[in-house]
Amino acid sequence: MKIKSLLTLLLVATAALAFGQLPRIVLQPDGGGNPQVFLNFDDAIAAAESNDRIYLSGGAFQSNEQITLEFPIHFIGAGIHPDSTTVTNATALTTANAIVITNGGSNSTFTGIKFISPALNNIQYGTSDDNDDPTGLYFERCEFQDRIDITTVNPTQQSNSESSFNECIFRRDITGANNSTLNLTKCVFATTSNVFSINGGGLIIEHCVFFGNSNIINSNSTTVRNTIFASVQTPLYQCNGSAAINCTTQAAQFFGNSSGTVTNSFTNVENPFVDQSNSDYDYTDNLEVSSGSVASGGALDGTDMGLYGSAFPAKLGAVPYNPHFVAVEIAPSTDGDGNLPVTIKTQSQTY
Repeated sequence: MKIKSLLTLLLVATAALAFGQLPRIVLQPDGGGNPQVFLNFDDAIAAAESNDRIYLSGGAFQSNEQITLEFPIHFIGAGIHPDSTTVTNATALTTANAIVITNGGSNSTFTGIKFISPALNNIQYGTSDDNDDPTGLYFERCEFQDRIDITTVNPTQQSNSESSFNECIFRRDITGANNSTLNLTKCVFATTSNVFSINGGGLIIEHCVFFGNSNIINSNSTTVRNTIFASVQTPLYQCNGSAAINCTTQAAQFFGNSSGTVTNSFTNVENPFVDQSNSDYDYTDNLEVSSGSVASGGALDGTDMGLYGSAFPAKLGAVPYNPHFVAVEIAPSTDGDGNLPVTIKTQSQTY
């Protein structure tokens, strides 16, 4: 990102913080040029071109239009976790309908945004069987209050879509399409979220955590590794030919109404976390695993199962990769020149 656009972003965020103004949106053109500032999300989308970046400040945004991505756009919010957004507030985007991503929207990315929709689905791939195969989609440190449809309407149809979700929180289901490629890493599935109808071997779940009634359904040839099922449901239901590798479950078995392979995994494991006391997830939970649990050091590479294992564990506070605001100091009055001194402290992020 060019220095000029970064300074603009900082100034916009400062104004909103210091004076309680409406949340701001900064559109940074991919090919250079001056960034544009918007108050209205739909106006920013209308002005965007291929591979532009849309920076959303903390705060609530509303879209009343049908958003259909027909070319790649990169959306960067201020974050979703209360611990890391005390200065900026979390970024929440409410859309009237699902955000539709067609084949042309391949390689779009999203980070640090909470998605909400009264239509009860946040993201939908395509509008027909002819354009529901976007690839290279990447969602990181986002929260989804509503459903994600990795297809248009019928979850049993074929699709060649390819997408990845990293360190995301799901409050509702992910519905799939056969032969889709879907990688879920270090994600949290809350009480009412399930993953279902993704057959063909393209569903890979790694270092995730499932709570409450959440599980994987009707998804043959799924691979699950280093994952904690702190849910009462059987982890894999009607998922023939699937594999559970270095996992734990609170249930008595890994497979229901189907068969598959279970390797280095444990049943009847209850609450392996440092601080988590109910059957759902909230931001006050500490999902690091207790040192005495079988999940401690139980992953394939010798790190912990769950979110904080692997060579790249989940980032505490789910801080996005853009510069993170850690403090803002506003003088109580103007100085002798009539200026209001404002000091912003930021912390650079490497991933």
